[in-house]
Amino acid sequence: MLLLHVTFRRRSALHFAWSLLFAYLLIDDSLTVHERIGVAVAKYFEFVPAFGLRAEDFGELSVSAVSAATLLILIGAAHYRADPASKQFSKHLFFLLISLAFFGVAADMVHMLFFSWDFFLALVEDGGEMLVMSIITWFVLSSTHRDRTAPGLAQST
Repeated sequence: MLLLHVTFRRRSALHFAWSLLFAYLLIDDSLTVHERIGVAVAKYFEFVPAFGLRAEDFGELSVSAVSAATLLILIGAAHYRADPASKQFSKHLFFLLISLAFFGVAADMVHMLFFSWDFFLALVEDGGEMLVMSIITWFVLSSTHRDRTAPGLAQST
């Protein structure tokens, strides 16, 4: 919602592209999209278990990779045409997204491999995701506050 606020305030395609990515992440997390579609993908392409991961895990990774690639291409195209301040914002947000992906994807795969450490790895995975999303929220909120207090960007009420 914060990114949509910035999108309309700055008329920024880059912020809109980022808002689409985070909307997808919200929908995916709440409706388990990549898990459900991942099972179907694994069955359709006849993935086989390997490296201690289930076939469904490879299906989930495939769905996540295609979704991420599509949205990141959109962000990249918008980034190319953006103003310098928006580009800087986007670079910071991209770094935070990599951090989120580490916990959401890499830690999840490690969790699948070492299920005997279930409690600890679930704590690292979910706690890491929550921490990074909190930092992302703070970052976007603080950038909207900076926009509001910057000379020339303050809006009259």
